[in-house]
Amino acid sequence: MYNAKYVIAGIIVFLAIMTSPMWYNLASGEVTPPELATPKGEHCVEDAKWMEANHMELLKEWRTINIRDGQLIYISKAYGEPYETTIYQCWECHESKAEFCDKCHEYTGVKPYCFECHNTPEIVKEYNE
Repeated sequence: MYNAKYVIAGIIVFLAIMTSPMWYNLASGEVTPPELATPKGEHCVEDAKWMEANHMELLKEWRTINIRDGQLIYISKAYGEPYETTIYQCWECHESKAEFCDKCHEYTGVKPYCFECHNTPEIVKEYNE
């Protein structure tokens, strides 16, 4: 094998490039979850841990039952209470998109599309003044 030194160098460079994200994460340290603004109200629509993991699924379900089925009320599985099937129901307790939604979505690297159509609480408050 006449080009062994080039092959070995190429393999080393390849491995360095492919493992660089791992080395970067190891060197950058631990990232702590963001501190979110405390929402108003006694509790959320569903259990807080469930909402943290599944709120987008709930919003998709609300969209389907509201728009396609015309069902305007959702009964909480955790608390048995009725809620309007609209994102504005969320704004009653979560008053700031920047202090609640954005912090968590930036931390997780998620880009939700909700606000391409829906207004944020800040815009609604500004409009009503």
